[in-house]
Amino acid sequence: MGFILYILYNLLTPFLFIAAIFISFFSLRHKFSDNLNALKERISFSTKGFPQKAYWFHASSIGEVKAIKSIIEKAKELKPDIPFIITVSTLSGKKEALSLTPYVRILPADFYFLIKRFIKNLKPLKLFVAETEIWPNLLAHASKECKVKILNARISDKTFGSYLKISPLIRFSLKNISRICAQSKKDADRYSRFFDKEKIFITGNIKYDSLKKDEKAVDLAENIIKSADIQNKNKIIFGSTHPKEEEIIADSFEILKNEGEDVFFIIVPRHINKAILTKEIFDKKQIKTKLLSEKSKEKTEVLI
Repeated sequence: MGFILYILYNLLTPFLFIAAIFISFFSLRHKFSDNLNALKERISFSTKGFPQKAYWFHASSIGEVKAIKSIIEKAKELKPDIPFIITVSTLSGKKEALSLTPYVRILPADFYFLIKRFIKNLKPLKLFVAETEIWPNLLAHASKECKVKILNARISDKTFGSYLKISPLIRFSLKNISRICAQSKKDADRYSRFFDKEKIFITGNIKYDSLKKDEKAVDLAENIIKSADIQNKNKIIFGSTHPKEEEIIADSFEILKNEGEDVFFIIVPRHINKAILTKEIFDKKQIKTKLLSEKSKEKTEVLI
C-alpha cells in the first residue's frame, strides 16, 4: 500500500507544486524577484560551486535553521576537514543559513527525477533533516546514497492526524532512515507509529542548546523597558505570533484593561516584515500601539 501511495504522490506532486508556486507569487511576504529566484532553485538540480562528500543539513525555515545551529557548530569542531551544506524550503531560512555557510540553496522540489539527480550530483556523506521535513523522494533517494537522520524530530497534533491518514506512505518514506532523534517522549511515541521504535532516541529540544546570554540583547531590552517607562508594569511577551493569534491577544488586552490590570504587551510577529499589519489590529481597537522602529515618545500600551 505504501508503494502505491508513493506512486500516486509522484503523480500528484507536479500539480500541487504549480498551485503552491502560484500562491507564493501573490504572497506579500517577499518581493516578486525573490520568489522568482527561489523558483529557479526549486526546479534546478545543479550543485555547481557546492562541495561533494559533505555533511548535508536540511531545515525548512528560519526557526529550524537556528535550532540546528549548535549541531552544525559541533560538527565543524569535530570534523573540521569535512565541508557542510544547508538546504532550506523558505527564503527567510536561506538568509539565516547564509550566516553559517556560503553553501546554501533552496531544496529542489520533491519530484522523483529532479531530487534523484540533485542527490547524485551532491554525493553527500550524511543527511541531517530537521524536525518534520518528511519529503518522500528526498528520504528515499538520499537513504540510498548515505545515512539519513532526523534531528529535533517533532510531530504536531495537526500533522500527526494528517500522517495517520496516509500512514502507509509515511512508513514507506521513513523505512530506510538510520535514526530519529525526537524532542520528547510524545514525539517519539508518535514517530513509533511509522518507524522502528528501537531506532528512535529522545534527545530533547536542541533549540535550547543554542541559547547564550547576549549582552547586547540584554542592554537593548533594558533600554526598551526604560524608554517605554514600564519598569513597574506587568509585562507580557508574545513571540512568533500570527495574525489570528494577534486578534486574540488584542481581545485579551481589552479584557485585562477592563478588569483594571496594569499590563504592557510586547509582540514579536512571526514575520517581522508584517509588523505594520499587526499594529493595525491593535489600532482598530484604539489600543495605544507603537512599533519599536518608531521614534515617537508618546505613551504606548503595546510595543511591536
